[in-house]
Amino acid sequence: MKSMLTFYKYIIYRVYSFFEKKDSTPLGDTVLIMLIVHVFQFATIHLYFSLMLNWNWGYIPKSPLYYLVCVIVSVTYYFIVFHNGNWRKWVKEFKKESVENKRKNGIKVWLFCWGSIALFFFSALLVLYIRH
Repeated sequence: MKSMLTFYKYIIYRVYSFFEKKDSTPLGDTVLIMLIVHVFQFATIHLYFSLMLNWNWGYIPKSPLYYLVCVIVSVTYYFIVFHNGNWRKWVKEFKKESVENKRKNGIKVWLFCWGSIALFFFSALLVLYIRH
């Protein structure tokens, strides 16, 4: 469990470091990227539950309450992970890593972020194939 938490902190560090080099707002971009990745992860889990429990999953909610909940969850995520400033310690801690570790861990971060998105699309195709 501790290594998973350390890896999550490392992901935040790498995403933040990437945007720190750009002409942008690195903290805002980091929060946005992490939220996008988590939305795809949640959607993938939802796809598999919809398959197992035979839920209908091909709709877009029209209720403003749904979108309000999404905004509240996003703001809560920001306050839990970023608002307290602990992420600055993570950045300082991980900046000391060697080039070799940075390369190896960078691949893991890339797989986590892009793999989450790719897994969603693969899962959606799989669920469509199984249902038809």
